[in-house]
Amino acid sequence: MADGKFMALARFPVGAWMFQALLPAKPGKTPDNPRFAMTELMKLERAATLWIAENVAISKETVRFLRSQAGLTQAALAELLDVDARTVARWEAGETVIDRARFDALARLALEHGEGDETTLSRLRAEPVQRLGEIDLKVA
Repeated sequence: MADGKFMALARFPVGAWMFQALLPAKPGKTPDNPRFAMTELMKLERAATLWIAENVAISKETVRFLRSQAGLTQAALAELLDVDARTVARWEAGETVIDRARFDALARLALEHGEGDETTLSRLRAEPVQRLGEIDLKVA
């Protein structure tokens, strides 16, 4: 620990799930408050995104989380998925549930955004949303 670094437990809650990992850190002002590098925290967010996508963990919190990971506003996501912005707000409030095809599209958008990829974004802009089921958007 000559360089002031150690491993600390980072926790990242998303709805009912708690994602955690031991990450390199520096001591914070208190022992319970270590400082993590942003790149390390982004890796944890990426792992959470992948787990949510792979496990089809549909909830209001995961819809909100994936939308934010995709870098989209409610209005922008609504336009891509051919729904009203109020529908996205209802998904995020837990008033209605997003359908599987749109959830898969949202998950793929979030994963690709983290990689700097716009494949799904481009496909959704070009393809009518009625064909979502025909576009392979499932997470491999």
